[in-house]
Order: sequence, then C-alpha cells, then structure tokens
Amino acid sequence: MKRFKKSLIILLVMSAMVLAMAGCGKKKGGVDKKAISKEIGIDVTAAEERYNNDFEEDSGNKLVSIIYKDNGLEELIKNAEHWNELPMSEDIKEALQSIVPDAEVGYYYFCNKRKGVDDKYDIKGILDGEKQHYVISIYDVKKMVLYYVEVK
Repeated sequence: MKRFKKSLIILLVMSAMVLAMAGCGKKKGGVDKKAISKEIGIDVTAAEERYNNDFEEDSGNKLVSIIYKDNGLEELIKNAEHWNELPMSEDIKEALQSIVPDAEVGYYYFCNKRKGVDDKYDIKGILDGEKQHYVISIYDVKKMVLYYVEVK
C-alpha cells in the first residue's frame, strides 16, 4: 500500500510538471512571431510586440504591430522576396481603410490566401468576391513599426 501511494504521488507530481510545462508556450492572445516571420519572409522574432488585436471578434482577422529599436529591419526587407516600396496600390489602401495608419516611407508585403488564385502576390481583385483571405504587412521606416494584418 505504501508503494502504491508513493507511486501515485510521483505520478501526480510528474503530471503537474508536464501540465505546467505545456502552459509555458504562447500565451492566449500572444503573437506567434515565428508564424508571422514565415508568412512574410523576414525574421521578426527578436522584435518587440507593441499591439495585438483580433479585430471583428471570432472572424479570425488579426492586426499586430511590432516595433524595432533600430532600422535593421529595412535591410532585411530590401533583400526579401515579395516586398515592395511604398506607396501601395489603391486596392490595398481600400482594403486597409482605417485598420493601419498611413505610412509615407516604407515597404509593404501582400499575399492573397484565397484558393484558386493564379498569382498569390498579385493585388488586383482582392476586394472582388464575397470571401476574402489575405495578408498585408507594412513597414513604416520613420516610425520603425511593422504592421501585420490578416483578413479571413
């Protein structure tokens, strides 16, 4: 009986440790910077999260703002695929309306995530149709802030 109790206590302690370690991952509502980095093709894991908002509750839409202490991100963006210099096209401006502040100097990334799209980096027609799913990221060079928007 003593042996059973000791084994049970050890099992409970180990289970508690496993559960505690599982909770050490990304906090609810936190930003998965690795996933953002993979999506936009530049490493943002070392940056500081400034703002995170799932807008339009339960829609899956996200707005993340990430701040940089220096302007090293600009060099990464210049060498990354699918990033373009501002200004953005009117289609993107219309899609973002009042979600992200206007940036005068910087870069943007766009990816259309809708199924059946011929060129997922082509901006034309993103507002056509009922179902929209795209990612837009804007880097404001003056403010040193990266905005990441995902619309589902």
